[in-house]
Amino acid sequence: MGASRSKRERRSAQSLPDQPAPRRSRWIAVTAVVLVLALLAAGITLMATGFLAAHVTAASVAGHELTGAMFSYFYRDAYNTFASQNPMAAQTIDPTLPFDQQVYNQEQNMTWADYFLDEAAKTAADTLRVYDAAMAAGFTLSETSEQTLESNRTSLESIASLMPSYADGDAYIRASYGRGCDVDSYLEYARIRTIANDFAEQYRADLSYSAETIQATYAANPQDFDTVSYKIFYSSVVVGKNDDGTVQADMDASRANAERMAEECRGDIDRFNEMTVELAAESKKSTYSDPNFSLREDTTVSSANEILRDWLADPARQYGDTVCLQADERGYYVGFFIDYKDNSFPLASLRAIAFRAYASEDNPDDPDGMKAALARGQEAFDTFEAGARTAEAFDALAEGKTSYDPVYAPYLPGDLDGAVDDWCYDQERSPADYALLRGSTGYYLVWFDGYDGGSYRDHLVDEQLRSADYDAWYESVASGEPARLHATGVLFMSK
Repeated sequence: MGASRSKRERRSAQSLPDQPAPRRSRWIAVTAVVLVLALLAAGITLMATGFLAAHVTAASVAGHELTGAMFSYFYRDAYNTFASQNPMAAQTIDPTLPFDQQVYNQEQNMTWADYFLDEAAKTAADTLRVYDAAMAAGFTLSETSEQTLESNRTSLESIASLMPSYADGDAYIRASYGRGCDVDSYLEYARIRTIANDFAEQYRADLSYSAETIQATYAANPQDFDTVSYKIFYSSVVVGKNDDGTVQADMDASRANAERMAEECRGDIDRFNEMTVELAAESKKSTYSDPNFSLREDTTVSSANEILRDWLADPARQYGDTVCLQADERGYYVGFFIDYKDNSFPLASLRAIAFRAYASEDNPDDPDGMKAALARGQEAFDTFEAGARTAEAFDALAEGKTSYDPVYAPYLPGDLDGAVDDWCYDQERSPADYALLRGSTGYYLVWFDGYDGGSYRDHLVDEQLRSADYDAWYESVASGEPARLHATGVLFMSK
């Protein structure tokens, strides 16, 4: 009987309906939910305030752990660099919207945030490796660089004070670079970048080459340093398209046009410019209406048009010579020779003050601003001419009128303006000459110091050697894998 009752009790217990959970268990469940919500709210708050971006690692490289805030500087500067180097492409990006909401490559499912993160990872790795090399070498910043860094804090606070939307410099930096960023961390980033950049620049500046090395380098390949100026036109009479979509041209007609042009234009550059428009296809006439489109000026012989190169380099070549040579299976080139330079002329030293012209539609009497620029330049010229007319007097006059050192030693062709080049390298130029020159963007008050003894050709050779050695050194120091990104830290960044 006892055993039978025990079985009935067990069956009865198994058939009972579910019982309400004890109050204690229900309280624990509610407490857990509340705790999760509280932690979630705290996480959102910490993320919004930038605490997590300022403390969680977003990237690591070469023993450096970069928080989301620190890596944000490399990230945003990757965009700034891209925008300055690719202004047209940058117009497709809206800087007011998060980059991770803008498509960079549809096929690869990449956003602009992905692209800039990759670029930042490369730049951070290069920068930190060079920075480490600088520290290992005991490198110290120059007084000028130190002063610039020290003034950054004041500058940031001053900028913020001029903008009502920013309470202080920290707010300005956060608006520019993202969550967790502030003036202190930005200045730390700026110091790292400055040390790396200055160390690399000093290495390049300290490279030197003997006169024998420079002469031997030039002799081995003069076409890398000699330059040529010429005009070129492609004559092609298109009559249709082939089955594969390539252009079909009448080669006889193309050659006839090219030969006629070479004959008619010999010695007459204006006629060459006219005939480029006459013989160009309708779709190209407006392009060739600009004479500069067909001009190749001061191009190294080694980078000149391959078909025309030997003809251009012939020592017998003289201004106005023309030639007709087959370019390909669709047309012919017509070449017009202007000049050939071995660039052995001595380099000059120059002092200059620029008076920029500022265009304004509000001033119909001086829309391009050149009259105002001339007035400022003439005032300075008259002041200088009435004084001692010395290099020291010129420097004193430059004080407050220019934000850069007015001394160019040496002055390289192209440093300022073509008008300055022509004046400076005029064969009749003498030390202590001065003038007020009209340039393409304003006026220049210039003073000629004389020649520093080197030649422009030596400078070009030196630059080639220096660039090659510097690039090899930089590659040896900075090469390596990009910074490794940490998904959690990157998540807390402003992208």
